[in-house]
Amino acid sequence: MAQAMPSYYEVPEYGAILTLLDAVLSELNLGLLIYRLESDDDPERLKLIYANAEASRCTGVALDGRVGKYIGEAFPALAGTDVPATYLRVGRDGAAAHLGNVRYRDHELAERTYSVRSFPMPMRCVGVLFERAARP
Repeated sequence: MAQAMPSYYEVPEYGAILTLLDAVLSELNLGLLIYRLESDDDPERLKLIYANAEASRCTGVALDGRVGKYIGEAFPALAGTDVPATYLRVGRDGAAAHLGNVRYRDHELAERTYSVRSFPMPMRCVGVLFERAARP
């Protein structure tokens, strides 16, 4: 896979900071997704506004085409799970959550298990850190 670049949507004022953050997280092998809350009560209104390069490497798929989409479009297999509602609560209520190991697969992504944590961020955003889960 070619060297992936971080992708962001509607946060150009943070471009330099995100580039630095991307470099640090890549060294730690951590994928970072950032969602913006567009509703306080509809988890389907979480818009993916950033995916770092390590997120693409970790999943094996370039995620830049998913940035700018709502969570159900970006990660369709999350529909019907409690993951979007958890992210919404984290962003709205300001308390981080450890989701533990989450299995994910969709039309582009092969099934993998990820260790997932989410945390509140400024500007009505929620960050999601993930890495491939160690095999038991």
